[in-house]
Amino acid sequence: VALACIASCPTPARALFDDLGDVVKLDAKNFDSRVTNAKEDVYWLVKYYAPWCGHCKKLAPEWTKAAKALKKEVGDKAKLGAVDCDDATNKALCAKFNVNGFPTLKGFAARGKESHDFDGARDADGIVQFVKTKLAAKTTASEDKLAPKLTYHDAFNFLNVVDAHIAKALLLVSSASTSDSSSAGVPSWWTSTAVKYKSGRRKDVAFAWVRHEDDPGVARNFKLDPLVDLPAVVFVAPNAEYHAFLRPAELGDRAGGKIRAAKAFVDKGRDGSLKTGGADVYVGVPKFPEPRKPRKTADARYAALTDENVLTDCFGSYAGTCVVLVVDANGVDEFPENTVMVELAKKYRNDPFSFVWIDGGAQAEFAKAFGVKKSRAPALVAVKSGRRNRFATLTAASAGDGLDERTASAFLDKILGGDMQFKPIASLPSVEPEYLRGGDDAAATTWADEEDDDASGGVEVHGGEDVGGEDD
Repeated sequence: VALACIASCPTPARALFDDLGDVVKLDAKNFDSRVTNAKEDVYWLVKYYAPWCGHCKKLAPEWTKAAKALKKEVGDKAKLGAVDCDDATNKALCAKFNVNGFPTLKGFAARGKESHDFDGARDADGIVQFVKTKLAAKTTASEDKLAPKLTYHDAFNFLNVVDAHIAKALLLVSSASTSDSSSAGVPSWWTSTAVKYKSGRRKDVAFAWVRHEDDPGVARNFKLDPLVDLPAVVFVAPNAEYHAFLRPAELGDRAGGKIRAAKAFVDKGRDGSLKTGGADVYVGVPKFPEPRKPRKTADARYAALTDENVLTDCFGSYAGTCVVLVVDANGVDEFPENTVMVELAKKYRNDPFSFVWIDGGAQAEFAKAFGVKKSRAPALVAVKSGRRNRFATLTAASAGDGLDERTASAFLDKILGGDMQFKPIASLPSVEPEYLRGGDDAAATTWADEEDDDASGGVEVHGGEDVGGEDD
């Protein structure tokens, strides 16, 4: 019986760390004073474990080895701790930090005010690198410098202008594709990869990253499906000669494997073998808008919607709710509704609206996507883009009516007040470039052919089950 117990009974807690070495034993009594309310500003990486856990036992010697290495390399700036969650006195402490499996590894910075999950390689070298990266971020903001967060507006400069003579590596992730919750947001394995291409102030490859939920236009321009293709690494050759993709299946799941896969991919890009190795390679880079030049006046913005500005001025998350005037312009850019739209843009200049117009006759597919018929133009379409694309429309009371400022203001006020119902739309329509259109006359005929003789009239606010006063 005794022998059977030795083989199958839970191992005593002390058996996992008989020799703590430089690992600090933490518990309910000392956790606050050592970590969350400490006098010293020390970075802590804490292992929550159970002594009977096989993975915990496997990690224990690596944890001890890493603690010893960190003490030698960074002194008292960082410490590794261990909490026995199988100890009844520590149950509440482990529950406080949502420990549901073992081992759970969490980092604590700024005297416990900042916490994040560990996503490095689970060996001594990976643990040390993770901690050193976090220390670098704390003292010099090196994470931002190593791999800054990119926005749609920054993409043109990053890909084409800044350090154009060196290669670029861009990581695109979604919330579902990374568990990192650090304040910087960048996955630690990505900065661990970036540091391999930096020597002093010189860097051989420029790194950046994008979270899809914050800037969906970047993945859209690279034609990446966020549900299938993320996370992905994009390699861009010097002077934007070509770009190539490293997709999820090749990238893998574990941090250590991601670092190795990303480095091998970038190295192949640098030595030119991506072009000859049958990789996912494309000439040049997608078109991104050049940064706007500062305007001398403070006038509210109101512009024609084109294929070049549709993401910056309308469908990007930074545009807020895009208010589109769909008008039968007959190929000109001067029409009575401009006066009303300019006044609306000025009136709501401090609210989360952007104002644009589009010629429904020349962009029939765009108008049709939002259910706008020629007989009900001019119409206002309010579009919320992001994780869920939604819209609401305000149409003319009857054929031939113009745009009424008072009615339009009431429509916008209802959106601001959270009382507007928005209808979901599966995908947002594109704006056809002028050089691809078959002529304004042909497009206008198409729009006219799509209308019917329904004369129900009235100010119509088309809605669905999605009540959207607040953005997601």
